[in-house]
Amino acid sequence: SGANSMITSGGGDVTVLGTGGGSGSSYGCFGVNVVSGSITAGGMGLVAITGLGGVGTGAVTGNRGINMSTGALISSGGGDVSITGIEGGGSAGFGIGCSAPADISTLTNGGNISLKSNSILISCAITSGSGDSVRISPLDDFPVYAGPATDIIGGPLHLSDTELDSVFTDHLVIGSVAAGQVFINDTITRTSQTNVYLRSVEEVEIDGGYMNTSGGNLVLDPGTTSTGAYPDQVGTDAIVGSVSCTGKLHFVINGLVADTD
Repeated sequence: SGANSMITSGGGDVTVLGTGGGSGSSYGCFGVNVVSGSITAGGMGLVAITGLGGVGTGAVTGNRGINMSTGALISSGGGDVSITGIEGGGSAGFGIGCSAPADISTLTNGGNISLKSNSILISCAITSGSGDSVRISPLDDFPVYAGPATDIIGGPLHLSDTELDSVFTDHLVIGSVAAGQVFINDTITRTSQTNVYLRSVEEVEIDGGYMNTSGGNLVLDPGTTSTGAYPDQVGTDAIVGSVSCTGKLHFVINGLVADTD
């Protein structure tokens, strides 16, 4: 922490592993805590950060795996950035928590950004380079719900429209080839044209809201052994440039009335 504090390299990869301490009702025992300082890598070096929150049960900030605040910056000189947060104890012990003003960015030099955790609190800017992606996924095979405004410690992973409005990228990937079911259960509207990929080892479902990519493409990518993708929202399911599905796509088309037959 501190305005001039920094972890960096002259061009090699940077790997940071942290485990929070504490016990009893302690809180603020973060696995990796970036306050005002920065973590970056020179050249094309990769940045990989993994944090495990402490076991204390205190509330307030809880014991987050990764915590960022007060002007913190995680970036790279052109390599990818990977951030993995494992929840600690306490009611606010999210896996990853980034609070404005803070930034996760590869905008200047390029690079993909990956956030992986079962609970992610986003109120800082996350910005990838031109043509690069931001990937947000749970650990293991936990499900993902895009829409709910509340986060649940221990999962499933919830991502609200407001949180996703802080993500600036040409390609937004929600879920992964190892993630559980991916649900869109409230309307998600991108602030600028974005190609959106809904990816799961299981089913992908749109029901409770629609996906608006602001002119970008939508790719439904359910697992090859799943039953497929289900656009079940009453009325409009997606407002997109184009839509494609890598697996089975289920529509009810045997009647005259939309969404009822």
